[in-house]
Amino acid sequence: MVGRKAVWVFVLAGLFLWMTTSCFADAAGDLKQAADHKAKGYYKQSEDLYKSIIRDNAGTESAYKARQRLAILYIVTERANAAGEQIEAIKNEFAGRPDLPEALYWIAKRYSEEGHADKAASIYQQIISRNPDSRYAKKAQLDIPRTNVLSLLKSGKCSEADAAISKLLSDFAGNPELPETLYDIGRSCKGAGMYARAKGLYQYILQQYPQCSYAELCPLQIAKMDIWAMIASGDFAGTQTAIDKLITDFASAPELPDALHGIALRYEVKDVKRYQDSENLYQRIIQLYPSSGAAKKAAVDIDKSRALSLMASGNDAGVVDAVDKMIAKFPGQKQYLAQVISREIAMRYYNEGMAQGTTPNSVDISLRNATALWERVINQLGGPGVTAEACCYAGNSYLQLGDYQKALLYYQKVNSDYPMYRYGWRALAMAGHACQVMKKTKVLSAAEADAQTKAVYQKLVDTYTECKDAEYAKNWLVNNNNK
Repeated sequence: MVGRKAVWVFVLAGLFLWMTTSCFADAAGDLKQAADHKAKGYYKQSEDLYKSIIRDNAGTESAYKARQRLAILYIVTERANAAGEQIEAIKNEFAGRPDLPEALYWIAKRYSEEGHADKAASIYQQIISRNPDSRYAKKAQLDIPRTNVLSLLKSGKCSEADAAISKLLSDFAGNPELPETLYDIGRSCKGAGMYARAKGLYQYILQQYPQCSYAELCPLQIAKMDIWAMIASGDFAGTQTAIDKLITDFASAPELPDALHGIALRYEVKDVKRYQDSENLYQRIIQLYPSSGAAKKAAVDIDKSRALSLMASGNDAGVVDAVDKMIAKFPGQKQYLAQVISREIAMRYYNEGMAQGTTPNSVDISLRNATALWERVINQLGGPGVTAEACCYAGNSYLQLGDYQKALLYYQKVNSDYPMYRYGWRALAMAGHACQVMKKTKVLSAAEADAQTKAVYQKLVDTYTECKDAEYAKNWLVNNNNK
């Protein structure tokens, strides 16, 4: 009998171990699936999975990770209250964890990247005051001025940003965390057109921290900044020579195909429009690095560059035909196609139509061309993030064309079909604006327009309490509460 009891104890212990291991394995799989959903733009599915992990695995490592990632998801989608709730839950439920400063650091960094400098600084200060000896307290000390620099660059205050960079270099000279910060700032300087400053930061890393991992990346970045500066200055002969040298000097660098792809894109910007040069470089990428991700994109980009060239020559029918052929030619690249058509071709039409000095007739033509392309993205290509984005753009275009009801339908589609779209707040704001325009133009009665506006503005302030349009919506609701 004793032996039989021992067997049962052993069996039950094994069963418990199997069930526990299975639960952990399921949670790990769910975390990966949630991350995959987020990467593809399926934010709602990602949110639901993270919530179920937290609910079913309270207090575990999986719940800890799920709360961190859910907080970041809410930051990305401008859901300030929901993000704050997750951050407080992390601090309360996992207060004793030695890696808590690291988790909070990455949350603060995401706030910084999304333009919420004050919230980022608040969390950085908490890390510094509560865990002063941790590595992440030292990183946080650097990230406070870094966040200020990025905010200045994003606002176009390049002179102030330049001065802030100089102060950062002086205040933190010799800090072992400095290379990562400078490399990050260098990328933002590039985006702001400050190529010389970006180059200088990469040179500083190379000279002062030659043994760090970021130093390995700097020589390619330095050469790339020279090329970007040449393109901006119109030195296209020099650019071709520099590209040839880049390919020779960095032949073994795994980052080279992507660097060349970025240069090809620079040839296409509205102030350059060197479409044959971009097409030639795309061809070289395909020939030299046929198995790279950059080559896969370049195959699409060759046709896109030709479409932009047709647009520049005024051949609008040719552009539409080229886009239709692209959609048929690359059925396996729908997501990238959608991005290219929406952000580079349709948006070029929209921006040209909205440019100052454009005649009313040409505005109408440009906006209709843009809208036709966005509707192809919506109806033929899919993908939640880029489709929601195309709906917003199409709504804006129809609003400018005076087709307010179609504009409203597209804004409403964003919030009904893509409730976690990162700019859902903007679609709500524009839906309210469209209702008020229809009120003024008598398309809707005053009562109906105000009722619809109240509904969308109330949802906006409840869900996106700190987004850019929340203050306007709050004021409108206060002023129209009794109407």
